[in-house]
Amino acid sequence: MKPSPHNTAKVNWIFIALLLTLVLSAGIYTRLTLKTVERTLPTVLLDQLQSLSRITRGLSDVTAFMALIQKDPDPKSITSLVNQIDEVFMDLIELRDTYVFDNLVYAAAFHDAVAPSLVDARLWMTQGVSGYDPDSPATLNITHARLRSALGRAWDIRNDSHTVAQAILEEQRVRLEKFLVGVNLLMLLIVFIFLLVSVLIIRQQKLLRSESIAHFQRRQTEKILRRSAERAVRQRQAIAELALDSTVHSDDINAALARLVETAGKTIHVSRASIWRYSENNRFLECVAFFGVDSGRVTIGMRMDTAKFPDYFSALNQENRIFAEDAMTDARTHEMAETYLVPLGITSILDAGIIVQGELIGTFSLEHIGEKRKWHSDEEAFASTLAGIAANVIIDDERRRLAAQLTQAQKMESVGRLAGGVAHDFNNMLGVILGHTELALLRTDDKHKLCSDLNEIQKAAKRSADITKQLLAFARKQVISPRQLDLNDTVASMLNMLRRLIGEDIDLSWLPARQLWPVKMDPSQIDQILINLCVNAQDAITGVGKLTIETGVKTFDPAYCADHPGFIPGDFVLLAVSDNGCGMDKDTLNNLFEPFFTTKDVGKGTGLGLATIYGIVKQNNGFINVYSEPGQGSTFKIYLPRLVAEEDTDKTVPEKRAAAGGTETILLVEDEPTILRMTRMMLERKGYSVLPAATPGEAIDLAKTHADEIHLIMTDVVMPEMNGRDLAEKITVLYPGISLLFMSGYTADVIANQGMLDAKVAFIQKPFSMADMTEKVREVLDSAPNKN
Repeated sequence: MKPSPHNTAKVNWIFIALLLTLVLSAGIYTRLTLKTVERTLPTVLLDQLQSLSRITRGLSDVTAFMALIQKDPDPKSITSLVNQIDEVFMDLIELRDTYVFDNLVYAAAFHDAVAPSLVDARLWMTQGVSGYDPDSPATLNITHARLRSALGRAWDIRNDSHTVAQAILEEQRVRLEKFLVGVNLLMLLIVFIFLLVSVLIIRQQKLLRSESIAHFQRRQTEKILRRSAERAVRQRQAIAELALDSTVHSDDINAALARLVETAGKTIHVSRASIWRYSENNRFLECVAFFGVDSGRVTIGMRMDTAKFPDYFSALNQENRIFAEDAMTDARTHEMAETYLVPLGITSILDAGIIVQGELIGTFSLEHIGEKRKWHSDEEAFASTLAGIAANVIIDDERRRLAAQLTQAQKMESVGRLAGGVAHDFNNMLGVILGHTELALLRTDDKHKLCSDLNEIQKAAKRSADITKQLLAFARKQVISPRQLDLNDTVASMLNMLRRLIGEDIDLSWLPARQLWPVKMDPSQIDQILINLCVNAQDAITGVGKLTIETGVKTFDPAYCADHPGFIPGDFVLLAVSDNGCGMDKDTLNNLFEPFFTTKDVGKGTGLGLATIYGIVKQNNGFINVYSEPGQGSTFKIYLPRLVAEEDTDKTVPEKRAAAGGTETILLVEDEPTILRMTRMMLERKGYSVLPAATPGEAIDLAKTHADEIHLIMTDVVMPEMNGRDLAEKITVLYPGISLLFMSGYTADVIANQGMLDAKVAFIQKPFSMADMTEKVREVLDSAPNKN
């Protein structure tokens, strides 16, 4: 098994420490030994020389004392002399026992020269010399001579020892110096070897450390690559699953976005994943999809005011993304700390912009709770990919919504075309029925048995005409004559009729607002709105109930409208109708204004009432909002635009006058023979001279050949060859002062703009009664500029 770099380094450092200790110990020991020798040798020599001198002086003292005793010997002096001899002898014995360098200081010669003399002298002084007493002069002389001879020899040896000692010391100094030089060289060599070994070991250690670091880095890199590969596999798998997920590609955008944030949170293990979208005016960023890993639930609803976090939104709009590892201190996100990050425990944020057609419409946000998290490049790419998928989901939803709107518009257009075609032909037939019924009633006594039948026919025809008008109002093809109205007065004039319509069981409450703004609208349209809403309220109330009609004024700014879809900025007059009936569920509200949609039983509703209201409101540039819940009743709020400036319109509805006739000449142009014949009969009955024409060409010929003046041309709008307006222009060339009256079953762009009559155009809607027709004819003739 290969030793680890850590263990090898430990062994190397232990070896270096032991080697260093050994070298230092050897050096210190050698140094101390040399110092000891250098210091001890002179001391020993000096001690020996001092001992020699002391013994020599002691011998000299003995010799001198011996000379004194010779002059006056006595036992006491002899005893003292013996004692001195013993002392010198003991010093000599002690010196002999401590001699180290005998051969260098002549220690043996000194001992041989002094010791025997001292022994003999003591012996002689105590026992005498061959027949002489110890204190005899002969003994004293012999002893004195022997001591004097030993003293001379001692001084010689002592002096020679000094000379030899100096030579020894000098030789020793030279030898020590040479030895120290060798020791120093050896120490330098050892230090060099130590340094070399240390360098090699350090180099090996560095190599091992480098290898260890490289090995660690390789392991870390492999670990990072392995984790990156695992993340990539999870991310690719998640994206592949999303690509095949039917929920993501369904019509339910909320479910699709919820699936995206759930997949994001579970794939890269973040605490929170969410999708945010800008409001229409970019004032708010609203959470439209949210997923919390801990809770495992998707919720929405949080809003973020862009004005409160300028740094964040400025960076987001510039970079289209924000990847913050430390959201608390990041310059782009720190301002969110107190109100958003800290309360939720968020530490790291990864926001990828959702871009549609080059415009940033929101963010795909991944938020981490806990320790700060480093975002990897693959995670950033994954978030951007999911943001792109979210953009596609939003684009698809917008495409579906636009397609639905287009389909709805096409459906409306189809119904409008149908309404126009039906109205043109059906109103002609209704006109014939109503006209002949009216003529028959004029010829019939009220007590005649046919009178009641004729009245029923007339009621049925009028009811059919009302249904046709509803269809035209829904298709916005109803010709209207708008005028300045006070909505309070218009509603108040309808209250009695509405109370009779809804019955006594329902309490009608009228709450008019003070100082109401004027509106410009056809009063008959207000009648249609109120009647339809009150009838629906009556059907929604079981038994006793309450119906409230109120008016008011409202102003909506662009900011409010941006956060409330369907609202329009500006000043509006409010007309609200509320009931406490059964209310409506969500599905009913979603289809409320669909044509022919009804919740009533078969035969009890056409499904055009609310569609008619919607068409009327849109035709007058207003909008409508409905608030309803099951069991809580319903409230319809209609907002009609305020009339800002006075216009050249009547402010009140002209009072109806009794139908009057005249003697003027009228050019009547109608391509339907029955309508032509009936209208001619009505006009001639009122005294007018009628020039009937079935085609525009025939009308032009009559105008050219007629000798007298023609006062009025009364023409259908939609005819073969040319329309009524073109015909009127040609007739006007022949008769510059002629008056014009158009009639039709539905509006046409040739006489009206978006269903609204031009200011100088006179029009009568088919089917019409004789009274309405003769009144309109009289009105047009009387308003002629050349009228006397």
